[in-house]
Amino acid sequence: MVYAVRAFHLVIGIGMTAATTYLWYAALFRVLNRWTALSVVVLAVQWIIVAFNHGHCPMGVIHARYGDEKTLFELVAGKQYAIHGFRNWGIICALGFAVLVVRVALGR
Repeated sequence: MVYAVRAFHLVIGIGMTAATTYLWYAALFRVLNRWTALSVVVLAVQWIIVAFNHGHCPMGVIHARYGDEKTLFELVAGKQYAIHGFRNWGIICALGFAVLVVRVALGR
């Protein structure tokens, strides 16, 4: 079951990475379409859930419930980067959204 939880979490992580990448693409090239809207909504939902979980990924609880002591970031990037990886991802998303808003507002 641990591997199933890890696989599910990996799929979520890939989706969040794709949404973040597309958000930055949209911000840099001032692209406004359904994919931009979907990326913003998906990332907003993710960070609302994280905010209600006091800054922690809710999947961590599910990992622990099944006896898995490692987080997704720890599996992918190592323990030293896992501590800051999730928070930095939030900063990267917020900056991408800010760039998108400024580019759209200025019309450039």
